[in-house]
Amino acid sequence: MTLSILREYRGRIIGGVMHCFDGSLTEAHAFLNLGFYLSFSGTLTYPKAGPLREVAQKVPLDRILVETDCPYLPPQPWRGKAERTGLRSGHGPTVGRYPGADPG
Repeated sequence: MTLSILREYRGRIIGGVMHCFDGSLTEAHAFLNLGFYLSFSGTLTYPKAGPLREVAQKVPLDRILVETDCPYLPPQPWRGKAERTGLRSGHGPTVGRYPGADPG
């Protein structure tokens, strides 16, 4: 639904951010083609999030953001506790472990 609405406005939107992205690779490419960035939350670190990690691996690093404002989706080590900015170190490195990532 979101994609169909955004596609209606193609040419009139200049991009944006898909917060807490948890979609497929096809959806990721569609949002990227619309000029959007993809923001990944702590769910990227959850044991069953393998498919999402595979998607994140295929997203260009310059189009990835690390979610810091999703209080109910903290990284695995803090699961069950409220997310806060200081916990982003739990999923930022998960994104950075992919081939071609700059370890900073």
